Amino acid sequence: MSVEFDKVAKTVMGNYLGVEEADDVLIVCDEKRLRIADALALAANKLKAIPAILVITKKLRKTNTVRDGILSGGIEHAIREMDVVILCLANVQAELEFRRRFIREVRRSPVRVANLPGINEDAFKKMGIAPSLTEIERVGNDIARLLSNGQKVRVTSPSGTDIEFELYGRRVPPEISTGYLLQPSTWGNLPGAEVYVAPKAWTANGTIAIDVTIDQDHRMTSPIMFEVKNGRVRANSIRSTDMKATKLLSRTLLKRNGDALCEFGVGLNRRIKSPTGITLIDEKIYSTAHFALGDNVEFGGEIDARIHYDMVFYRPSIWIDGKQIIRNGEFSYTGKDLLDSYLFFKGAIPNTALVRASPWSTCARMNGGLAKLWKGATGRMHAFMLGDKETSQAAERVWTVISHRGSTVFQIAKRTRIGLRTVKRVIEFMIFHQILETETLEREELEGLSKQERQDEEIRPLSTY
Repeated sequence: MSVEFDKVAKTVMGNYLGVEEADDVLIVCDEKRLRIADALALAANKLKAIPAILVITKKLRKTNTVRDGILSGGIEHAIREMDVVILCLANVQAELEFRRRFIREVRRSPVRVANLPGINEDAFKKMGIAPSLTEIERVGNDIARLLSNGQKVRVTSPSGTDIEFELYGRRVPPEISTGYLLQPSTWGNLPGAEVYVAPKAWTANGTIAIDVTIDQDHRMTSPIMFEVKNGRVRANSIRSTDMKATKLLSRTLLKRNGDALCEFGVGLNRRIKSPTGITLIDEKIYSTAHFALGDNVEFGGEIDARIHYDMVFYRPSIWIDGKQIIRNGEFSYTGKDLLDSYLFFKGAIPNTALVRASPWSTCARMNGGLAKLWKGATGRMHAFMLGDKETSQAAERVWTVISHRGSTVFQIAKRTRIGLRTVKRVIEFMIFHQILETETLEREELEGLSKQERQDEEIRPLSTY
């Protein structure tokens, strides 16, 4: 076993998965990836964990055992008893249901599951080349915020991509895949370093050109282009001189919902400079973006399929609601694009509007300000500070004084003592970020609210709930 292999395995176990003494670790692999599994098991053993390897042989893979899920009987029970499970299997599209069952087990138990689909030894060596968690979250939170607040996205590239799709109405926020699975009941692909989202189904229209890698780990020899109409790829629109890519994509389109556009993602890893030919790694490279076809139920979408087909391309330019945030692969957004200050809002809310917490958001005090929290589809909790320092501090004061029933704008201004106009702009900022919501009250309701509030000896603020 090489020193380089050992070093990467130690990074995966210690840094990415947080394996500790006495942790039970199960590594599921096939015969071609046994050397990788051995390295991971040895690294876990050096951390005084308790590793085990489950090998799925080539003959077994030809049966329905893997395709329909090996999680049955004793194995299913064993999974629930593990602290960490690592999947090192070939990237076989028919095994999507197998992975789904793993994920269902994750959500019923505190196990952490890392998925390395299609990993080979060369790609494994590059897994140690990853940004820090802080670096990924800093940029990833910005991109996730921009996508969360947007309604329509346009994507172009020098190779010929020019497509639009909608985000408004999707069921879950964008996901930040950091590659650091340190919390119980979480799952994710390794390596990480991407932001991805399930677009609103059947809204994509335009042209996609792929020039890096497509699934089944095929490195493009020339771009492949195709048209998308109402969220589905038009099979007769495929154009490329790369015959293998054409064959792979055409085969995918024949599957149920294999032609459905299900994902858009942006790579965040600046440390990998050139494509590896492994889709799992190439889609994380900075200055790339990727689309996927097929299933997105795993991360909050509504398209159900038995495949998930990723396709990576270089130097995307991205607009959200007409504002360009990425230009030829380089981030070009500003604080104004993030709307990270209450000063960007006019504060046109009536003084008598009733303000209450939105049922869709969770907040917490953090570093003297207010942070928005959300649980991603992979089970991981994400947090970002609301706005710049001044805005976050003002938002924290507003959040603290709003009663559980709700308070009027005027009442909030009176309690915070930061000025009516400022309070209105801060509230508008918090509404934009789906932290608060407002309701217009009739005169009788407003008088009743004021009377009830005067009768209360103490109004419990939201921060106590």
